[in-house]
Amino acid sequence: MSARSARIATRLGPIGRNALQGRYFLLLPWTLAWLVARQPRVEYPNDWLIFEHSARVIAIGGPHYPGGALHIWANEPAAQFGPPPVLAVAGLQGWLTPTQARWVAMVVMALAGLAIVAMAERLALRAVSAGETVRVRAVTLVGGAAATAAWSTGVGLYRHIDDVIALTCAVGAVLLIDAARRGTGRNAFWLAAVLLGTGAAAKPWAVVFVPVLFALPRPRIAPALLVATGTAFAFWVPFLIGDPHTASSIASYPVPVQRDSGLHALGVRASQYHPYVAHSAPGAIRLLQFGLGGLACLVVARRRWWIAAPLSGLALRLAIEPQTWPYYGMGPVVLSLLVDLSRGSRTRLELTALALVAWYALPNLAGPGVAGWGRLIWGAGVAAYFVLRREPGAPDCAAMSIPAQVRTEQPPAAVGAIS
Repeated sequence: MSARSARIATRLGPIGRNALQGRYFLLLPWTLAWLVARQPRVEYPNDWLIFEHSARVIAIGGPHYPGGALHIWANEPAAQFGPPPVLAVAGLQGWLTPTQARWVAMVVMALAGLAIVAMAERLALRAVSAGETVRVRAVTLVGGAAATAAWSTGVGLYRHIDDVIALTCAVGAVLLIDAARRGTGRNAFWLAAVLLGTGAAAKPWAVVFVPVLFALPRPRIAPALLVATGTAFAFWVPFLIGDPHTASSIASYPVPVQRDSGLHALGVRASQYHPYVAHSAPGAIRLLQFGLGGLACLVVARRRWWIAAPLSGLALRLAIEPQTWPYYGMGPVVLSLLVDLSRGSRTRLELTALALVAWYALPNLAGPGVAGWGRLIWGAGVAAYFVLRREPGAPDCAAMSIPAQVRTEQPPAAVGAIS
């Protein structure tokens, strides 16, 4: 055990050390408690109804609904998500009542947040010596408590299963890419590509995560991109063929600009007739978000601090996001925790704390103008930091041109690490 970890263990005492050993036994009830606490006092129509309705259309289809199942996105452009979450909800509705399906989905979504914390910790433990595990576990417990509280709040109030799928797939893909870079997962890069394609199919903005595949060894990049694209396309192709207006209908859906958004801070002003919502965002805003976010993810993936690529892409996309729903903070917090934990022996919670301030503290403590500038500065600052910084200590992924299965039996220990 390192001197730093020994000091931490000494300060914790027996109770603290036992808490670290059973950290997930503490985080599990904590997560579920937040899920229950954040339930609305009166069940009101929210976005979950859109998932339920879409699932019924998919499951029943035909003459029971106008246009049938293949026309659902052309007829319902407000459904700003893809087939994977709808198929998941349809599966639950097949054997549960609507109330049971809703609660089962919420519990599973809350546990997905805890699974993300576990995956982030596993990635961190790969990069540290045995003597540093105490520090990693301590940061996991503290950071995991903050991340799961934010996550369960979004799940309990808004129940966005599409965002849950997109973020869970992204973190799972990072774990698999790390295994592929280390040469410990023969089929890891295929699975990573499938996860990223599924995430992009579940939520259109998750396309900004796909360029993280450029962190793979060179011979793997093109096949992985092809698999990710094919996976996303496979989910959408029946609806695109069934109704050619599907894509244009989704793209034309108006997005209001909120006063506490980064886009408003850049000059898209609110209407004097409404205290919160202004006019619709420019029609090309989504393409601009996806383009800039994907570019940031690509640049960071090709540099040394590749694990920060998903966070960089999401941060730049959210910097100019016209809306500011609280569940948007789920992604920044869990992806910041992922990067914080992956720092190895220098593990800290700086990025996680910044995300919590930008997405939860400022909106609740300051006015909309301050909150908007805070989100803009956070998003642009985080993306710029990782785009411009080359974290020392790990080889460039551009130099990794040897396929994983033909590497030596002892691959370099720092390949997947952030030191």
